[in-house]
Amino acid sequence: MWITSTSRNGTASIFMFAEPLSGFRQATARERRTKKDWAIEVAQLLDTRYADCERVTLVLDNLNTHTKGAFYEAFPPDRARAYLKRIEFCYTPKHGSWLNVAGMRAQLPDEPVPGRAPYR
Repeated sequence: MWITSTSRNGTASIFMFAEPLSGFRQATARERRTKKDWAIEVAQLLDTRYADCERVTLVLDNLNTHTKGAFYEAFPPDRARAYLKRIEFCYTPKHGSWLNVAGMRAQLPDEPVPGRAPYR
């Protein structure tokens, strides 16, 4: 009989962003999950990956941190407004199982599995 012991070394909040059709996914760990943290993560994507995009559709759940007001908590009003003009918010149903889809996508391999069709 084997007895194993694990100890907890703290917690982290994971921000998951995925673009299923392209295969892009990004997970970022932060100490907290605040409105400001979320707005900073989204702004980082807008400034880098989507810098050339005039408008971005953001599909997200109804978590209390996922609000337009979060941008005003994180940035000066003019900058917050500029980000918000570029985002089309599309909320999932309140009791939807979107998290299962995000979790499954995060577990898919980056490289094709021999003998299986690639995920797209």
